[in-house]
Amino acid sequence: MATETATQAVTGKTYQLLINGQWVDPKGGETFERRNPANHEQVVAVCPRGSEEDAQAAIEAARRAFDGGNWSGAPAKTRAAVLRKAAEKVREESAYLSRLLASEVGKPMGEAAIEVSMTADVFDYYAGLALDIKGQVISNYVSDAVGMVLKEPVGVVGIITPWNFPMLLVTWKLAPALAVGCTAPAPPRSGSRSCGRRRTT
Repeated sequence: MATETATQAVTGKTYQLLINGQWVDPKGGETFERRNPANHEQVVAVCPRGSEEDAQAAIEAARRAFDGGNWSGAPAKTRAAVLRKAAEKVREESAYLSRLLASEVGKPMGEAAIEVSMTADVFDYYAGLALDIKGQVISNYVSDAVGMVLKEPVGVVGIITPWNFPMLLVTWKLAPALAVGCTAPAPPRSGSRSCGRRRTT
């Protein structure tokens, strides 16, 4: 396998929307180019321009996934394993992701590499937290009753993040939502679309 160097720019990949576990074209068929801020002649990615209809489809898919119970009802160890796998995947692709981040957002390579590393750490952190969610028993109010507090996932979480830390900031929102059993459409910002899509694969 060829080793990718940090100085090589990432160019030209075409992306789709990930909705209901499937890569699909946007309903309107529109795309736009993301260009390297350091070299505007270089196309980093061709990205889909999602519409309100696409967003609604993603929200409905997340709702079905939540109501179906496969994720919301999954044991904590299952949710933790998925988050740890995400961390592992980010680390495996750290060189490529760092170059992609630098090419798309204009970060220095060192800063991009730090963001990628921190992204993996956040997934690991919330994997651990998923195993540490506890309820509470309250028994000191009256002598003949016991109160119980059970923590349950609330449903579909909406995630909105800025463009400047496209991997880390969305992971700060996505990882805790997934850790507790919620589902969450997580659209990447228009200034960092390919970083966000690469994270979801």
